[in-house]
Amino acid sequence: MKFSTFYFSGTGNTEWAVQQFHEILLDNGQESEVYAIENIDLQNMSVLTGIVNNSDFVGFAHPIYGGNIPPIVKSFLENLMREYKDKQNFQKPVYIINTFGYVNGFGPFCARKLFQHTVFTVVSYVNIQLCNNISTPKLKINRLSPDKLNRRKEKAKAELRKAAEKLLAQKRYITGIGPYLLPNIIVRKKSKKGIAENYKIFSVDSATCKKCMLCVNKCPTKSIVYSNGTFSFLPTCTACMRCYNNCPASSILFNGQYADPAIYERYHGPF
Repeated sequence: MKFSTFYFSGTGNTEWAVQQFHEILLDNGQESEVYAIENIDLQNMSVLTGIVNNSDFVGFAHPIYGGNIPPIVKSFLENLMREYKDKQNFQKPVYIINTFGYVNGFGPFCARKLFQHTVFTVVSYVNIQLCNNISTPKLKINRLSPDKLNRRKEKAKAELRKAAEKLLAQKRYITGIGPYLLPNIIVRKKSKKGIAENYKIFSVDSATCKKCMLCVNKCPTKSIVYSNGTFSFLPTCTACMRCYNNCPASSILFNGQYADPAIYERYHGPF
C-alpha cells in the first residue's frame, strides 16, 4: 500500500511524529512519502492531485493551536477539497495525526467536519502529546525534562504503531474523544482572534538583530518582510512561533518586550 502524508510543523513536534510514522510504515514493507505543505506550490495543483490519486491512504498532520488547526493547514485543505469538489465515483481514506502540548480540544468530530461532503473519509485520528513550544512574557512555560519528553516520545511511537497496524488491517481507529472537548469549544472561540492577530505582537529589536534573515527565510507563509532596514510582519502569519523560537540573537520582541531566553526558554523541537 502507498501512504502519502502532508504535514505542517511549526517548531518540530509534528515533523518528528510524521517521521516516526513514515519509518514504521517502511519497516512494515509499505510505500510512504511525506510532504511539507509549506513547500507545495498550490498554483500547480496537478502535482498535488497526482500524489493524492496515486495513494491508497492520504494523511494530514499538524499541531493544534488554541484548540484549532493552524491557518496554513486550513487554507491548504480548503484548496485541496475545492479541487475535488466535482469528482464523482472517487473516495479516498484519510488519516490524521495531531500533536499538542496540553490537551487537544480539536478532536475527531471537528476533523470530520472538515471533510464532510467531500471525497475524503476520516478512518484514523490520533493524538500525539509532546510539549508546548511557546514560553513568552505573557505565558511562561518551563521546558519538559529530557526524561519526561522521552517517555512521551515512546508513548507516541506506540500510538503511531497502533494506528499504522489498524490502517494496514483496513480498520477504523479514532482516538481523542473525551470530556475535555467541551470546554475547548470556548477556548477555540476565544483563541481564534488571537491567532489571526498574532502577527501584531511581533517586532524586531534593531539594536541586537544580526540581519541573518533566518526569520524571513524560514517563515512558512512568507509573512516576514525586510525592506529599507525594517522588518514587517504580515496578517498571513500562521502563529507557528518559528521566528520567535529560532532567532539566534533573540531579537524578536513580544509586544515590544525583550524575552530573555534564560527566563523564557526557546523550543527547538524534540529531535
